[in-house]
Amino acid sequence: LGENHENADHHDIQLRIIKDLIEAGKQPQLGFEFFSIDQTGYLTGFVRSAKSKHKLPVDILEKMLRRDLGWQERTDRNWEFYYRFIQLARTHQLNVFGADLPSGTIRSIARYGLSGLSPVEKPLINSTGFKNAAYRELMFEKFKAAHCGFAMKSHQEKMYQTWLARNDTMASSIVAMSDAEPKQPVIVIVGGGHT
Repeated sequence: LGENHENADHHDIQLRIIKDLIEAGKQPQLGFEFFSIDQTGYLTGFVRSAKSKHKLPVDILEKMLRRDLGWQERTDRNWEFYYRFIQLARTHQLNVFGADLPSGTIRSIARYGLSGLSPVEKPLINSTGFKNAAYRELMFEKFKAAHCGFAMKSHQEKMYQTWLARNDTMASSIVAMSDAEPKQPVIVIVGGGHT
């Protein structure tokens, strides 16, 4: 489900769609662009905590989750947009997952390109083999516009490699979740640019 990250209406529509699926007897699996694959354990732990024998108050669990996800510096408004989905997953015991690359790997690709990744990072890249000259040109134009018309080809190439690596990781995450529970829908909350 694509979104403009700051658009409250988009988040409301997404929430309604997920609730409609639950009311129809489905157990949608929820993924998030805003959380990375390595943060999945934090999301899952929060959801599963509802069934724990040793329950902490949910407000304490929320603070711990926000800290673990590195969201202490983000606004409460932005946190609330995504926390509503996580709360819904906890209530209905839905599978949740981070879909994006870890932020350190994203930074490495943006600075050094795919060839500059360390041997530890390279296995995180699951290329779909997507190649499309028109899409590449479109993204180069968007990167240039986002940088006030300034464009260095080498910088744009690294940005494009980063963009594709992130999209490929999100696609791989979706496939992995779908393969695990093929009868349940996979919903990913993702910026419209990535869709």
